[in-house]
Amino acid sequence: MIRLLILLALIFLTPSDLIAAHELHAPLPAQASAIACGETVTATVQDSAGVFAYAFDGQTAQNVRVTMRRTSGDMTNSVHLYRATDLDKSLIMQTGVNLRDPSVFEDPQHTAMVFFTLPADDTYLIRAGRNGWWYNSETGSGEFTLTLECDADFGVQTHGGALNCGQSAADWVYGSNNVDQWVFEGTAGQNVRVTMRRVSGDVVNSLHLYSADDLDRALVDHEGVNLRDPSVFEDPQHTAVVFFTLPADGTYVIRAGRNGWWYNSETGSGEYALTLECEADFGVQTHGGTLTCGMDVTDWIHGTNRVDQWVFEGSAGQNVRASLRRISGDMASMLHLYDAADLDTALIESAGVNLRDPSVFEDPEHTAVVFFTLPVDGTYVIRAGRDGWWYSSDNGSGDYVLTLECDADFGSQTHGGALACGETVADWIYGSNRVDAWRLEGTDGQALTLTMNRLTGDLPAWLGIYASADLNNAVVAGEGADSAGNHSVELTLTLPADDVYLIRAGRDGWWYSSNSGSGDYTLSLTCEG
Repeated sequence: MIRLLILLALIFLTPSDLIAAHELHAPLPAQASAIACGETVTATVQDSAGVFAYAFDGQTAQNVRVTMRRTSGDMTNSVHLYRATDLDKSLIMQTGVNLRDPSVFEDPQHTAMVFFTLPADDTYLIRAGRNGWWYNSETGSGEFTLTLECDADFGVQTHGGALNCGQSAADWVYGSNNVDQWVFEGTAGQNVRVTMRRVSGDVVNSLHLYSADDLDRALVDHEGVNLRDPSVFEDPQHTAVVFFTLPADGTYVIRAGRNGWWYNSETGSGEYALTLECEADFGVQTHGGTLTCGMDVTDWIHGTNRVDQWVFEGSAGQNVRASLRRISGDMASMLHLYDAADLDTALIESAGVNLRDPSVFEDPEHTAVVFFTLPVDGTYVIRAGRDGWWYSSDNGSGDYVLTLECDADFGSQTHGGALACGETVADWIYGSNRVDAWRLEGTDGQALTLTMNRLTGDLPAWLGIYASADLNNAVVAGEGADSAGNHSVELTLTLPADDVYLIRAGRDGWWYSSNSGSGDYTLSLTCEG
């Protein structure tokens, strides 16, 4: 009953009462208990006794830390700090959760802390109790201890602060503390890398880099996921990295927190370690860069990083082959080749799936290959990423290795080519590569037998031969399809004229863009006459 009366009196105590008491140097109001620096007090929250008030005299620039530890019960702690002259406005907006005890993080409701550098000599008031006391919530009860430290060492656990090159800091995200702000001084041309590693909890990391002059626009578009630690890729939310070459001398701001902080998301919490490197070696893991002939590079695709751009210098007539091999994850690999002067038009229409590694055909998304004979000397661009990047698909992620060969032997795996009497060639059908075109120089009256044998996969084989003047109508009526399901198609015919004939070998239904079925095949030609 006494506690209830104290609570009611405190609620109805006006700021003017406190101001008058302070100005007259009167004893502290009876409705608030006095607490001294270094002191620990105890109280019990139950029923309507939801909040307790403690007053102390503070000094200008004093570092105070108030720690409230729940020692029994099920209440969610809440602690607030006020100037006694303004009990309507907390000095710390993110009250009660802007520092917490790592030892009890498995239940962060055990401990709530407020730390603050006092603005003036004045009387300050601490309110400690159950979360929601301000709207008279009676949910939860328990005992707590409250400790006041008046010359506390905040260290780097101050929800952001100043960082120096080579420095690591530790902090945490929980509740309404969505994001921490860190500041450093940078120099034009400096290669900075900021790494945020989650060390506990389930927070999805997010990391952004800004110029202090423009906090509305991040310097790196793919913030927070444009480099990551391969050792924790099985959970890529563990680590977020931003690297950037600073454009000018000045002050830069790092925002580290939970994904979605910009719209006040409170989903997920955890501790993190933040490291700033100012002369970082980006190496080849820079989401694209310069390639040279014979070079292997590694990179990765995750989240908003959908495609990486690589550049190389090529020569007219050079046979180049770029191979993208997925080595982890579930992304469907895609590879495109462009002339640097026209990044809207890929040089290979069936880009990324016009050659593949037979050793991983059981999952052909492992490997994408583009090969092409370069038309002119110049700069060329390879885009390597997930299938669908051009319409912003975020489906699938993984590590990859990209290899550039500049004098490659395409062999017979060129999606068609020249075919001669007595020859057997091999190729494959997968995805958007629906049909291959083979050229035959034939003569009037020549008797031919064409045989297509499926070697792997579930390809519904199809075979046709056309005269050069009419590529819409096959020389042999009805062409040939594997309607019996015996893996093979055979055509026998006598050529009507001297001509360069086109043999099409692929999947049944290619003419209406069917993508059903894939596999390796061989194509054999025998001739008489």
